[in-house]
Amino acid sequence: MVEHKLVNLLLRFDPDIESKMFGQKVDVFKDFLKAYEPSEDDDMEVYNLLIQPLSQIKSVRNTLAHDIKSPLFTSKDINQVISYIKQRRPDLHKKYKDCNDDRGVCIGALASFVFIFSFEIAKLRISIA
Repeated sequence: MVEHKLVNLLLRFDPDIESKMFGQKVDVFKDFLKAYEPSEDDDMEVYNLLIQPLSQIKSVRNTLAHDIKSPLFTSKDINQVISYIKQRRPDLHKKYKDCNDDRGVCIGALASFVFIFSFEIAKLRISIA
C-alpha cells in the first residue's frame, strides 16, 4: 500500500518510479520533498516526519527479503514507526499498545502507519494537483 501511494505521488516527478525498488522509491520521495515548493497552507514538517518511519520499514523489509534467517521482526525493529504513531495519533497507538503478543503490536503499528501515511500523501497529492 505504501509503495503504491509513493508511485502515485511521484510518477510525474520521476517517470521511472514504478520500476524502482522500495528503498529507491523512498529516496525519490526524499528528493521530491527537497524540490517541492509548498503552498502557504502546507506544513512540510508533516511530510518530513514520514521519512524516518519509512526508512525503518525499508530496513525491515530488506532484512526480511535478503536474510532467510530472519523470518520475523519485532516491535523493537519498528520502534521509530511506533514512536511516530504515538506522537501523531495517540488514539491509534492506544488501540494496539497493550496487545498480548508482539506480533499484534507489529500488525497494529504497521496498519496505523499505513493509514496515517495514506492520509498525509492524499493531502500532498491534492496540494500539488
